[in-house]
Amino acid sequence: MDFVFASPSDVTLTIIEDPSDNDDYETKTALFYIDRSKLIASSEYLEKLLSSRWERDKTHNHTLRGGSMKGMEVMLGSIHGVDTKPESVSIVDVWYTIKACNKYLLDPSKLMSWFAGWIKWIEKQPELWEDWEINRQLLFPCHFFDHAKAFQQVSRRLVYNTTGHITEMAPTDSPSFKPMYMPSIVMRKSRSLIPRGYNPICF
Repeated sequence: MDFVFASPSDVTLTIIEDPSDNDDYETKTALFYIDRSKLIASSEYLEKLLSSRWERDKTHNHTLRGGSMKGMEVMLGSIHGVDTKPESVSIVDVWYTIKACNKYLLDPSKLMSWFAGWIKWIEKQPELWEDWEINRQLLFPCHFFDHAKAFQQVSRRLVYNTTGHITEMAPTDSPSFKPMYMPSIVMRKSRSLIPRGYNPICF
């Protein structure tokens, strides 16, 4: 599988997805043809990786392992101004995209436009947008990509239909998602939106 984000390309990244990061439990590999200057300008991690090796051995090929193929597609595509179609990206993929941003020290603001487009698509899927568990899975991505409107809508829906504390929920039990969560103060503020005396009902 190949992804061409720059033509001509001066760097080829080999991305390896481990079996633990996909439903097929298989090792998957893809080639990403990219623009070195765009990576260096976007990611401190990749800047150090590419600059040191480039100066040492002039290699144009690098291998990155871990995370999901789709998450890397979204991240690298956004760096090159190529938006991945929202309908091809699941909520799990969004979480893996966040994981990639954290791992490679990419500023989330570079993907805010893409995420806003993805949210617009989700809003048109009532079976997803109005699902209580999926709303919990959307909380952290909305916070991470600073989508205030979507975060307000999702948290408000949860506030009115949840008893007890409101918490985000990872879409899978992958250990790699455990470090990904919002500061507790964020949800305390969301909980304060509920009118005094209102008794939420769980559906």
